[in-house]
Amino acid sequence: MAEPGLTPRLSFNLAVVFNDGCLIGGCLALLDAEGYAAEVGYSFYPDFWGQGYVSEALQRLLTFLWRDLGLRRVSASCRPENLASIALLKRAGFRLEGHLREHKLIRGHYRDSLVWGLLAIDSTQDAACFTVLSIFDR
Repeated sequence: MAEPGLTPRLSFNLAVVFNDGCLIGGCLALLDAEGYAAEVGYSFYPDFWGQGYVSEALQRLLTFLWRDLGLRRVSASCRPENLASIALLKRAGFRLEGHLREHKLIRGHYRDSLVWGLLAIDSTQDAACFTVLSIFDR
């Protein structure tokens, strides 16, 4: 919640960085104007896929959204052929809520999107404190 007279923050861009300063990716949370929900996304360099970094970052982001911001709902979307993102979202507890046809224009072609949702009451993850998100040991 914002203090009176201040504009509430509606987005959080989080860099995921090793101790040596190497940026490996990041996460994003876009909050709705009402302050009860957010859409999350993530992007990591391919060299760091499949090593658990995206899962850890997403869990810590969710913990921040639930505990620190008190959100009720989080959503995410991905392309139907992105099997790694589908698996990640399922592991994080997201439920498939819909398939949007020709939802996004990407590189000149309309692409479908799968929409996923997670409610705070359904989240059973108990990740560590969010403040250490940006530093990972190699």
